Amino acid sequence: MYGDTSIGSSINLLQFIIIIIIIVFIHIQDTITIIIVIIFIWNIIIVVIIIINIILLILFIINTIIIIVIINIIRDVIIVIIIIFYIRNAIIIRIFFIHILTP
Repeated sequence: MYGDTSIGSSINLLQFIIIIIIIVFIHIQDTITIIIVIIFIWNIIIVVIIIINIILLILFIINTIIIIVIINIIRDVIIVIIIIFYIRNAIIIRIFFIHILTP
């Protein structure tokens, strides 16, 4: 552009350095953008994992409550069956003794 003078070569060198600095800044900006995108995706993954854990915790609590209720119902049914058999056996024994003891 300016020939072979020292001013021309220094301007070419200055333009070259400015172009290198602009390219480096563009690459740094791209790298920062990529890092921000990776951090954003990582945060989304962490939020999804936390939501899945909360859902699993809620399901575990519901499952535990259902199991406790079912166990209590089964226990109550067994107690009622035992009471019914006890009353039936008591009635049978009373009738049997009344028939034996009455002439």
